Amino acid sequence: MATSWFKFTGTSGSNLIDPLNYTQIFSAPAFITGSITVAFIFATTQIINRTVRPVIPGSFSPTGSVTVAEILADVITATSSPNCYVS
Repeated sequence: MATSWFKFTGTSGSNLIDPLNYTQIFSAPAFITGSITVAFIFATTQIINRTVRPVIPGSFSPTGSVTVAEILADVITATSSPNCYVS
């Protein structure tokens, strides 16, 4: 399965686990941390309406990419992880 980095493009209050709130980027972002706002995620890819979007499984990813549990933990602790950068 393919993986990629995605930038969170939702607005304040947007659903953090909705794939439609992310846009694929083509280079790895610089590591950032220290906020409760999701900036980037590393995820397996899927196609939704002819656009590459992330797959965000609940608690286990066979490719080792981001999960819902990881996103929520990073937001709660305001600390980035390898697959989810918060800024």
